[in-house]
Amino acid sequence: MSLLVALLVLFVVALVPVMIGARVVGARNTGIGAALLSVLALTVIAIICDLLIGNPLFNFLISAALGGIVMSGILGTTFWRAIGVAIIAAAIQWGIALMFFGAVIAGAGA
Repeated sequence: MSLLVALLVLFVVALVPVMIGARVVGARNTGIGAALLSVLALTVIAIICDLLIGNPLFNFLISAALGGIVMSGILGTTFWRAIGVAIIAAAIQWGIALMFFGAVIAGAGA
């Protein structure tokens, strides 16, 4: 049961923000499959860049550029709109994290 809950939380936190961002920017592919493939591809890109690039600034720039290119191909949109999807998804994920940590802190104080 806890595995099912963990997968549901992972789905909500990782895939739904990408789907929302893709719909906001008007991408052609906004479904769950495209979002899943995008998240997996971005994860692989981040891991490879972390292993190969030592400088944090270059790591960020190269992984952002590669991620934008790959995401634009998967979601069927332009490079800059794919970057917009990533920014929107990251903002939603930050909001979810802040709500979660706020709830944990509020629960700990009670």
